[in-house]
Amino acid sequence: MGITGTETKLVILSSVGCENSRPDPILLRVQKQKEDDVCYLLDRRMPLGALMADYCSRRGLPYDAVRFTYEGTRVLEAKSAEDVGMDDEDVIDAWADQLGG
Repeated sequence: MGITGTETKLVILSSVGCENSRPDPILLRVQKQKEDDVCYLLDRRMPLGALMADYCSRRGLPYDAVRFTYEGTRVLEAKSAEDVGMDDEDVIDAWADQLGG
C-alpha cells in the first residue's frame, strides 16, 4: 500500500500514558466504499477505539452508525492492533449502517 493517492490522508495518533513502554508503530488504512482512504500511524498496543472515533469525526459520521471490520470480523474498540493480529499496511473496512429498506 502506498500513500500515493492525492486524497489519502495520514493521521498520526499518539499513545498517551505509555511512558514505560517503547513505541511500536503500525500503519493501518481505513477504507469505506466510494470515499478516500485514511491511513493511521499509531502504536500497535493502542486501543483501536481511538482510530475509529477519529475516523468518524473526520467523516462527519455518528460513531454508533459505523461498523469497523478486519478480515470479516468486527473490530472492538477496546482491542489493539496487536490483540487482533494486525500487521503493517493492513486494511480496516468501515461500513455505514443503512436506514430503511
